Amino acid sequence: MINLNQKTYSQPIAFILTLLLVFSMFVPMQFVWAAGTDVSGKLTNKTVIVTQSGIEITGSATIDSTKPIEVGITFKVPVRGDYIVAGNPVDENAIVNKNDEAYFELSNAFSTAPSGTYDLKTAEGTLVGHATFDMSGSAVWAKVTFDGATEVFDGSDGPDGGDPLNNVNCLLTATFSFKDDLGGGAWGEETVKILDKDYTVVIPEPVTGYTVSKAGEADLSNREISWSVTV
Repeated sequence: MINLNQKTYSQPIAFILTLLLVFSMFVPMQFVWAAGTDVSGKLTNKTVIVTQSGIEITGSATIDSTKPIEVGITFKVPVRGDYIVAGNPVDENAIVNKNDEAYFELSNAFSTAPSGTYDLKTAEGTLVGHATFDMSGSAVWAKVTFDGATEVFDGSDGPDGGDPLNNVNCLLTATFSFKDDLGGGAWGEETVKILDKDYTVVIPEPVTGYTVSKAGEADLSNREISWSVTV
């Protein structure tokens, strides 16, 4: 005996499934971004640039501990587009995905961590992520969250069908001041590490202040005044 009900409903369901299968062939694959993981070790070409009063500190140049400095950190973010442009299979273990995070220990010589959130952008202005600073123990740390534009990470074609974003480099800059007790409170030169580079910081000798008082006693009979000065 033929089950008419089964025959009646099986054809529409099969038709719908066929449509879904065909439609999926024309819809580009969308990445589902998971919660971020620590990718600090994946970033490459990390460098630090320190300037004070507009002058870059290079070579044997020293830093004045009483003035603020600007610290710039540059680094390369390996992304899916690097492999696509090079024509190589994507190494999923080497790339940074959206929502991943990275951490930098900057220095234990700074007095405080800057507040606020800093944008990280490519040279062309595409948002790659955001950075914040915090104190952990005695050191200032930077936390970078790669929550920028999706096209940075998914390997999709660029404008007008061009290459996907690749060779992504970022610059993070912030201003810092040194601790008042740097060098244990002694004056002289102190070597401090900023990121992975050593710098010489000059701590000036404290200025000694003096208080001077002056008093006079008049001797009218001799028409003289005796002065005394106390330092």
